[in-house]
Amino acid sequence: MKTKIICSALTGILLLGHSQTTVETKKNNAPSPAPSEVPVAVKPVATPYQLDGTETFSLASPETGNTYDIVVSLPGNYASAPAGKTFPVVYVLDAQWQFPLIRAVAGAINYDGDIPDVLLVGISWKTTNGNLSALREHDLTPTTITNFPNSGHADKFQDFLCKNLFPFIESHYKANQHRAVTGGSTSSLFVYYTLLSQPDLFEGYIGSSPSLGWDNHVMDSILDKFPQDGIKHNTRAYLAWGSLEGSSECSIFAKKLAEKNLKNLDFSYAPVSNAGHAGVNAECYTRGLQFVFAKSMPPKSGPVVK
Repeated sequence: MKTKIICSALTGILLLGHSQTTVETKKNNAPSPAPSEVPVAVKPVATPYQLDGTETFSLASPETGNTYDIVVSLPGNYASAPAGKTFPVVYVLDAQWQFPLIRAVAGAINYDGDIPDVLLVGISWKTTNGNLSALREHDLTPTTITNFPNSGHADKFQDFLCKNLFPFIESHYKANQHRAVTGGSTSSLFVYYTLLSQPDLFEGYIGSSPSLGWDNHVMDSILDKFPQDGIKHNTRAYLAWGSLEGSSECSIFAKKLAEKNLKNLDFSYAPVSNAGHAGVNAECYTRGLQFVFAKSMPPKSGPVVK
């Protein structure tokens, strides 16, 4: 009987010792807290991030009364280009949002060989005073509506492009007159208004989810009145919108434009699945640039830009 008691006691002691050893091992493996005397590094003075290979300047417009910040992105071979070499230009509206995105997209598909080397020219407003929406409505909409009495000056913004910005870019940079334009939402409304009012300003039109509800869908009547032979030069246009936007206005307009079969216009459009009003932008700019600068041209297509 004593033997059993002694064995049981020894077993208990051994198990207790094993348990204590396990606990000690776990404690020894735990990370040690950082010594309180280690100094925290002082944050260096932060500076704004700048995109390499870009230049910025401001340009005032007597037509609109606004001053614009212009940012130009140069292709990688710009400095080493032979004498006389010029580049097509993609004009990026709403550059305050869209320029970094389009620059990344254009760089990627240029690397893949889908588009040529291009100049990117972004346009935004120098001073907004917290009222960017009013500036966009002033410059980018085709008609004036009661709720926004200062809207409806797209024609003046077109004049700024034609009379001021284009000559400046084409005289100060290695730029040619092969031009494309991009926009999203309200600026995409301007893109398609320009296609149907001054189509010769650009050879390529890329619009992401245009605000086609403007002024009771005024773009529908503008399209209806546009002459069949109103576009005099080979032109390409691309339109995309997000399937999650919950509106059919882009789909209706795109089908009407396609069915009109305008002379000299090569038009393509597509809804983007699982994308919303802003989320569609990247896909639209990717497909749109590929379409506008496509190497393989079907009949009645835009110009081949070399």
